[in-house]
Amino acid sequence: MNTTTNRLFTCPFCNLYCQDLEAPIPGGKPTWQPGCPLAAASFEQLPAGNPAPSHNGASVTWNEALDLAHRWLSPVRMPLVVLSGDVTCEAQRVGVELARRLHATVDTPLSRFDLAVLLSAMDPGYVTCTLGEVAQKADKLLFWGCRPEESHPRLFKRLKRQNRSNTFGIHYGVRASTPNELWLKQGETVAFIERARLMARGETLPDSTSELAALVEFLTAAHFGVLFYGEELLSEDRHALTELFRLLDDLRGKGNWHGVNLPAGENVLGAAEALSRATGFAQTVHFVEGGAEFVSQSGSAEGILSRCATDLVIFVGQPSGFSNEIMSHLNEIPSITLSSTQPVYKTLWLPTAQAGIDADGTAIRLDGVMIPLLAMMSRELPRAEDVLGRLAVGVGS
Repeated sequence: MNTTTNRLFTCPFCNLYCQDLEAPIPGGKPTWQPGCPLAAASFEQLPAGNPAPSHNGASVTWNEALDLAHRWLSPVRMPLVVLSGDVTCEAQRVGVELARRLHATVDTPLSRFDLAVLLSAMDPGYVTCTLGEVAQKADKLLFWGCRPEESHPRLFKRLKRQNRSNTFGIHYGVRASTPNELWLKQGETVAFIERARLMARGETLPDSTSELAALVEFLTAAHFGVLFYGEELLSEDRHALTELFRLLDDLRGKGNWHGVNLPAGENVLGAAEALSRATGFAQTVHFVEGGAEFVSQSGSAEGILSRCATDLVIFVGQPSGFSNEIMSHLNEIPSITLSSTQPVYKTLWLPTAQAGIDADGTAIRLDGVMIPLLAMMSRELPRAEDVLGRLAVGVGS
């Protein structure tokens, strides 16, 4: 395992993309100095060497793998391309281009959440901000339906928040409340936010609770507040997020509130950017002759895989967000996976360089800022965009 220098690199294992990761000196023992437990565990799981492609677990040569892939691509009629967050923006854009040539449906596992965000923001509107603005300006932070301690361990350090007194967390489950933390049951979010909106306007509610009163007091006291919302909230119907944005809009007379999505994947925003750059849509689309059409929720990758309504799946990166039941359908459908780690399901695996570890590239941070990724190691693995380019040879135009 050859490494580069001990200069600072961008850590690629969550979408904070912290830019202070130390790598070892060339030729030295690979003693990484990751800045959080998530990075440390991810480095431990890095595969060694230069693995060969495999088909259903059996090793094949690159020529054999590419020949098989082209045999599958030639007669395909209902292909599905799934973009993942663990590849660069460059690979995602080439993946979209391959989908266009194949007249395929293209999607990301998290597109259902992106759709919820889009539809919710179209009605009341909301204001975004960067992590730098949060660190410099925010006096109140609200975390709704996310657990940054688990998904983004260094977020509070990045936001210069060692003291949590100016934060409030709302989660889902049945647990006793602690100071500045509230637990809701699934399905009661919209009604809860509606009551909060009434109280924020100065109305007195007979069924008000001390927890609700504490939240409204926290919200109305902000001068520059930031809401971080995650998948637990987005698992509710989209009206929950719409009502939450309306609540923040109601508060603008008392202070400014901003919204930032805290997605679980790495370069999830890069996938949305790749789609929107090519089609104008940030969610599921189906390429047709001369253009692309938007696909509803039932036509997403999850729906297509659950119905086995495709004759070939191409995973650009390791798929995430799918249940084991849905992934089991891949036993009935040919699939091609381009990723840095070998999948456990049946597939034609084409091993590719990992973004930010073996290959340079670009990613988009959770606040929309473009981040450069630099290779730390010199394993001789092809980049995902290069392999996708070889697959596209002779396919469409």
